[in-house]
Amino acid sequence: LLEPYISAYYEVEKQDKARGLYQEVSRKYQESLLFLSGLKLENQEKYIEEIYTDIQRYRSLVDVIVIYDQEYALEETKKFNGYLRLFDALLGPVLDEPEPREDIDIQDLLEDSDTTISPETN
Repeated sequence: LLEPYISAYYEVEKQDKARGLYQEVSRKYQESLLFLSGLKLENQEKYIEEIYTDIQRYRSLVDVIVIYDQEYALEETKKFNGYLRLFDALLGPVLDEPEPREDIDIQDLLEDSDTTISPETN
């Protein structure tokens, strides 16, 4: 819940600090979402509240940079959407998209986040 701090850095024209804090906090949500996406679907259903909360908090961070830093936000919005698509099988019915998309490359997300995740064996 550090959006106000990121906003404040942008307000005082400390873009590097704002981006740095954004990256640090968003990395935590990315790591969590990657881990949770590796669980079997039935286990994801057990953690739906945590998944939803992480998605919403991550989205709040992206919303801040959309307001203050449009150039940077474009890249970060695409990255956020990639993490969101990891849960198409879980959230698809809610989003009226029952079929999971096949265009997500988890390896690309891992390279962006400097995270190593071992998916749960199905």
